[in-house]
Amino acid sequence: MASGYDQIRKSGKLENEEEVIGIDIDDEYALVSYYKSGMDEPDTLSVITGQERYQIPVILYREVKDNIWLFGARAKKAAQSGNGLCYKNLLEKAYRDESVTLMSDQMYSWEMLGIFFEKLLYLAQRAGMNLESSKVVITAKHLDFKRAKVLEKAMDKAGVKRSNLVLVDHLESFFAFTFHQTPDRWLHDVVLFEYDGRKLVQNYLVRDASTTPQMVTIKQKEFYELSFADDSVKRDLAFEKILNEEFAQKRISTVYLIGDGFEGEWMKKSLNVLCNNRKVFMGKNLYTKGACYLLMIPKEGWNYLYMGKSAMKMNLALKAKVRGEMEMISMINAGENCYGSYCACDLLLDEEPYIEIYQQNPDGSGKKLNSLELVDLPKRPKKATKVHLRLIPVSDSKVEVYVEDMGLGQIFPSSGKSWTFILEGGK
Repeated sequence: MASGYDQIRKSGKLENEEEVIGIDIDDEYALVSYYKSGMDEPDTLSVITGQERYQIPVILYREVKDNIWLFGARAKKAAQSGNGLCYKNLLEKAYRDESVTLMSDQMYSWEMLGIFFEKLLYLAQRAGMNLESSKVVITAKHLDFKRAKVLEKAMDKAGVKRSNLVLVDHLESFFAFTFHQTPDRWLHDVVLFEYDGRKLVQNYLVRDASTTPQMVTIKQKEFYELSFADDSVKRDLAFEKILNEEFAQKRISTVYLIGDGFEGEWMKKSLNVLCNNRKVFMGKNLYTKGACYLLMIPKEGWNYLYMGKSAMKMNLALKAKVRGEMEMISMINAGENCYGSYCACDLLLDEEPYIEIYQQNPDGSGKKLNSLELVDLPKRPKKATKVHLRLIPVSDSKVEVYVEDMGLGQIFPSSGKSWTFILEGGK
């Protein structure tokens, strides 16, 4: 049984004095939003002052003569001259861990992605953001632990500490964005359509008002009918048919439209269906603003829990004596982002060579007590053993627990022993 602790460190939410930068990135474009104290809502950086031109081409260009890096629209324009080296598909190449030729040298693709991130952060710095202290949230369409490691390395090269970095997928950004709008926008269900001109993706958000906190789910569905339409009239009719089928007998407060495929004025009949007693918004910066909103979620009193692919599916807590009083200390919370959740603390043990961690599922079921035995821990007097405890998720339902013997000063030096355990949830 643990009898005390020193400063549990957790992946926390945005504090009042902190600033946050949100970056939405895919292989073609990146968008950057930012938020700091005094602002009513996150703002998105435009590549042209006074216009809503948010998309920054994910391209780097190396000037041979001047030995400088260009990025975004300038890189795209310079590449047409043919006097340097142009690098595209930075994100996908980084995920594949490809190496690229740089003059006479080789560079890892994740390093090149880091250079691009550094350029994006410079734009945020010009907008008044403090890069040393700002939290950076990257949102992407697809995330897994392998991709997360790549983004971590690239951001490290860009100068962002891991403790200041948060990684989320688009659906979690959509969740955060939704519940930072006025309540009339999410009184009922909320739908986000994303259309790139080929595939139409529907993200349907529902909240269960009967639970506390209210459980939020987002279901995805793909449609390809619009890609077979050979003119705008047929495309409009195909979209209208999808809307009538999907929206039948459903109460929807708001619909968001994202993607280049919605540009132009081809929506006629479909627009009438969309706007039938619903609010409809079209834009491109929902995900990057949602990334900022994610860190604006209050630590207390937030009544919505999104259990998406990246959300932790287990609660872990430690029973310990704090300032003489026994308390249950939350360490990993269901719903937290698994790519950024962690917890670390130092504990003073009683005589027993084990640590007890309480576990339960998000809905309160599956309660169990994990007794982690520290085999071959040197025998010492009561409260004469300090251990360092660290919990790091390795998936959304699995957490690695690392324990290290620290001894207690010079009288009881550390044995150098350590132990690793795996706790699994969802059972």
